[in-house]
Amino acid sequence: MEVSVRTLKEKKLVGMKMAMSFSDNKTSMLWRGFMLRRKEIINNIGTSLYSIQLYAPHFFSNFNPEAEFEKWAAIEVTDFESIPDQMESFKLERGLYAVFLYHGAASDAADTFRYILGEWLPSSDYDLDNRPHFEILGEKFKNESTDSEEEIWIPIKPKVIPFSMAPWLTVRNSKKAIDFYKAAFGAIEVYRLEGGGEDLVARLSVNGAEFWVSNGPDEDTRFEALGGGTVRMILTVPDPDVMFLRALQAGATEVFPVGEEHGWRLGRLSDPFGLHWEIGKPLIS
Repeated sequence: MEVSVRTLKEKKLVGMKMAMSFSDNKTSMLWRGFMLRRKEIINNIGTSLYSIQLYAPHFFSNFNPEAEFEKWAAIEVTDFESIPDQMESFKLERGLYAVFLYHGAASDAADTFRYILGEWLPSSDYDLDNRPHFEILGEKFKNESTDSEEEIWIPIKPKVIPFSMAPWLTVRNSKKAIDFYKAAFGAIEVYRLEGGGEDLVARLSVNGAEFWVSNGPDEDTRFEALGGGTVRMILTVPDPDVMFLRALQAGATEVFPVGEEHGWRLGRLSDPFGLHWEIGKPLIS
């Protein structure tokens, strides 16, 4: 399915609205009423129609087929100076949208929406935003025809990466260490990256408290000082480039610059007291 991320410019619309639910779907009734009077709108822009849904916050995270939402049948206009009786104005505000090109009968679109909200969105760099959802029904829209085409616009916002801090334990044998932490603390693996031989990097969680474990070079003299292991800190931030530069300006020393590797954008530095910090964020897609 074709998808693009676009910024919608503000649009003025005129049309009709109706409250409904998925279990009591009145879409056909709404559109029949609107289409009978569509030509009363004399200041329309083009012929594309807009099917708009206004959902309550968290509508889909706590989905209930009997929960009501507001649906509009509308068309874009130049202004709100002339609005036919029993119709209303609606302003689509500027915002970020994921746009999907759907091919097929309108009644078969449910699987497409389940894919968008259940698969595409969770694996993307975006979260669902609390703004209008809508479809644009253009010249190629043929309702129940299998070769019908329409655009599905889903309101989105960039995912927020929270600040967090976790220790990174560097040991001589990470596989044995991981087995020990599982047995001793009930740790579970959240992330695992295996290299050649005994090389292994893992992120472990003990009931939500996370830490990293990896192998270190045998020649690292810090092992002896700490009885066979060393510790550095992993600072996860929304913008590692800015935080990394700020630390350097405050007196830290760069170990390696911010770059992308193994699904992260990450840089490493040493603070004035000899402790190492890796500052980064996971690359979601």
